[in-house]
Amino acid sequence: MGSNVTYTITLVNNGPDPSSSITVTDNLPASLTFVSCLSTGNGVCGGSGNNRSVSFGSLASGASATITIVARLDCAVSNGSIIGNSASVTSTVRDPVSANNSSSVNFTASNPAREISPTSESFSADGGDGLVIVTAPAGCGWSATSNVPWITSGSGGIGNSALSYHVAVNATGIARMGTITIAGLTFTVNQSNVPCSYSILPVSTSLPASGGSGSVAVTAPAGCQWKAVSNDNWIIIVAGTGTGVGNGAWSYTVEANPGSTARTGTVTTGGQTFTVMQAGVPCTFAVEPTGRLFGETGSESSFNVITPSGCEWSPSTTDDWVFITSEESGTGPGVVSYGVRDNTTGSPRQGSITVGGVSFTIVQDGGTLGDCVYVLNPLSANFNAGGGTGSIQLSTEERCAWEATTAESWITITSQVVGIGNGTVTYSINSNPGPGGRAGIITIGGQQFKVKQKGS
Repeated sequence: MGSNVTYTITLVNNGPDPSSSITVTDNLPASLTFVSCLSTGNGVCGGSGNNRSVSFGSLASGASATITIVARLDCAVSNGSIIGNSASVTSTVRDPVSANNSSSVNFTASNPAREISPTSESFSADGGDGLVIVTAPAGCGWSATSNVPWITSGSGGIGNSALSYHVAVNATGIARMGTITIAGLTFTVNQSNVPCSYSILPVSTSLPASGGSGSVAVTAPAGCQWKAVSNDNWIIIVAGTGTGVGNGAWSYTVEANPGSTARTGTVTTGGQTFTVMQAGVPCTFAVEPTGRLFGETGSESSFNVITPSGCEWSPSTTDDWVFITSEESGTGPGVVSYGVRDNTTGSPRQGSITVGGVSFTIVQDGGTLGDCVYVLNPLSANFNAGGGTGSIQLSTEERCAWEATTAESWITITSQVVGIGNGTVTYSINSNPGPGGRAGIITIGGQQFKVKQKGS
């Protein structure tokens, strides 16, 4: 059956007296099938099939009732047909004005012809599966029948839906054609006698550690289905391109390689292998922090090694008063633990630990810090919201060790953070994303350098 049709019948007593024993009759046309009946005013729905009636015990003068009858349009009705319906009312009370005791209405049936998409498909000798989209009015059933034994399909459906079918292997040695009748329409299957074979171009690619993207062309006979399957989760097939029939192409993206080791991955299409060769991240090294100041009494500490995963390193020092307590080597990000012996020389000294060609600087006081005087120039700086860079000149005696520190994440010391005697400390200021201004401090030798920055 097709779509629903709703009739609304309004019953009004226009006479001066109450009416009783009222019956409303609606004999629905044969092109409709009764679904339901509801009434206000204590009306009682009755009847059978398409012959419906609604009974009322009484209806006061000026009172009204509403009857709602729902019917369903026959799916066989032609689109655009005019469907008429009439309803009438009777009562045991004489009605001096009988001309308004019936009413009729027409409507145009909306029952469009069925459609299928596609109307044909081609397959190789290997056969395969397919899908036909059927467009039909809601609630209207349709059937499907294969007209050849080598095509099998579902038996039908209702309304808008899809029909799946299967084409068997063609072992006859000659091309063939068959059909399926779907919703009264013909769907044609053409099958060649050539089996599927596939080739791809290119067959490989080389990409940097940052990743990239590309596409691969697939060559196959008409009707040959294929699917691109990534064998590695860092090679991603672009949505909507991973399947096809006959000649086509699929696209891919390769994620960045987080490690220093080169890697190789593959994508399989129609039994053909596409190979992705990706370089590793170049090994770069940094230490955090870049240095530390110690008192004359020895102590132990550690610093972080920052490098991509897979990058090998080993810490070393040429200073006999510095010793390494952690492992002799490491791979990827790690920590170096070390110790500093007591300084009994009476003078400050400077040493280092080298990791991956980068030095971590160690300065140790010789017992003279107590009477050292440190002078900064300038004493402060102001920045706009965009940030910037600057430098601080430190003046002190050659025997005086110092360390530059800051507690602010938006201030970065870009020069060496420890030293002996006069020195220059450089720094950078990040942009300020907030509306309010902010202030921070860089401490050098116990002296404060003040930084102010405007808001954005």
